[in-house]
Amino acid sequence: DGSGRPLGQREALKVASRVKHLQYDAARDVQRVGGDAADVLSALKTTLVEKRRAEVREKRRIAAAEANMTESELLASVNTTANAAAATPADSAFGEETPRRAKMDTSVSQLRTPRDVPLTMRALREVVQE
Repeated sequence: DGSGRPLGQREALKVASRVKHLQYDAARDVQRVGGDAADVLSALKTTLVEKRRAEVREKRRIAAAEANMTESELLASVNTTANAAAATPADSAFGEETPRRAKMDTSVSQLRTPRDVPLTMRALREVVQE
């Protein structure tokens, strides 16, 4: 389901059943047009990707309708929230709110003592890499 958590036995069986059905459908489609095993795998992958995209579009449409927004407004809202959440305490310690992926302007000479600048492991790694 994309959440990163392990599947329970019931969920795993549902996924396995779904994959079997998709494999059968893909094999049937390939046989209809006359193909080989590589065609079956390609058709299966395409089918899985198309189904996943359709599920994501449907979830996005439902979420937008519930929030009384258009899909583009919803996506903009989610991106703004994600960028704000990416600001770390280490970033604000330097007096700026920057996303995690922005490179911090810090050199070893600027880091006098731990009391002057609270070091996080990420900030320390970036200083060492410079």
